[in-house]
Amino acid sequence: MSVVAPRAVVFDMDGVLVDSGAHHRDAWVAMCRDCGVTPPPEFWRLTIGRPAEEAVALLVGDIGRGEARRLAELKREHYARLARRGLVAVAGAGAFVQALVRARVPRAVATSASRRDLERVLDALGLSRHLDVTVTADDVRWGKPHPEIYLKAAEELGGRDRRRPRRARGRHARHRRHDRAHRRRAGGRGRRARGAALRGDAMARVSPPFGRTSLPDFWDELYSRGGDAWDLGRAAQPLVDFLDTTPPPRGRVAVPGCGRGHDARLLAAHGYEVTAFDFVPSVLDVARRLAAREHVTVSFEQRDVFTLGRDLPHAFDGVWEYTCYCAIDPARRAEYVRALAGTLRSGSSARSHRCAPRVDDRAASG
Repeated sequence: MSVVAPRAVVFDMDGVLVDSGAHHRDAWVAMCRDCGVTPPPEFWRLTIGRPAEEAVALLVGDIGRGEARRLAELKREHYARLARRGLVAVAGAGAFVQALVRARVPRAVATSASRRDLERVLDALGLSRHLDVTVTADDVRWGKPHPEIYLKAAEELGGRDRRRPRRARGRHARHRRHDRAHRRRAGGRGRRARGAALRGDAMARVSPPFGRTSLPDFWDELYSRGGDAWDLGRAAQPLVDFLDTTPPPRGRVAVPGCGRGHDARLLAAHGYEVTAFDFVPSVLDVARRLAAREHVTVSFEQRDVFTLGRDLPHAFDGVWEYTCYCAIDPARRAEYVRALAGTLRSGSSARSHRCAPRVDDRAASG
């Protein structure tokens, strides 16, 4: 099997370069304690990958922006205090970065941490001079799981790749601090056209293997160990906006890969007849309990999404698809699209929001 060298690599920080999970969990608990709030049982899942200002509201309730910023800063102070005990690099991360440097592969970090926290971590790990681009929560409008931060990193890397000859990369990387200050003065704005060369199949080459993601056991294992960082704990914002601005006529709607059913419940609350599908029985049990608690009617079914067109031909007026497409094996995506198309009645439509979920690389390659 031939291996295609990546054109660029974009790292996350927490859990990829630095093993900081314990410090972050303890910092959130300490912040909640300062507020007199008991964090919910699944609080860690709600906060993973999100900017602190956004995650705060999920833990302490509806608050204003000013208070969210204050509490986010309080959490960061707790994290900084805990981190002074020492940061631990993820095993092999430093060696991998060094290998990319030797291979002259452009390197970036895209993290929901603040720039201050990122710089402190990279300096502590001795990685600052080895990264060409850094994008943080300070540089983007939308937090993860929205893909903006990764697209911005790709755009920056793409622009660098075309602007300078390969032999200059090492020197340029050593002066990244000056370049970072320049980007802040410029407002951190990238040029969309610059990243075109790093999108599409070029980005797919550095993605983890997807062979197991079409199998029910993969998702059952992922849910059982809390690897579902894509779960927002609420309906996806694109669906909220869609229903608020251009709601389609009421009818029967399918929601494939529904997970805990947040989108399905919102559709049902808006008067749609909803049938939601997932591979995993345990997560469907949770979805049913949540629907019952909110007093909405959704039919949750365990089914193979690849056979929906055959099992339920022309049964739906519409399909809402959020991230399932990009989570499955790319080799089976056309098959998946055909399956969804087969469920639609004549004149119906599908609505998709393809924001890539975070999937544990080790599980995907296992």
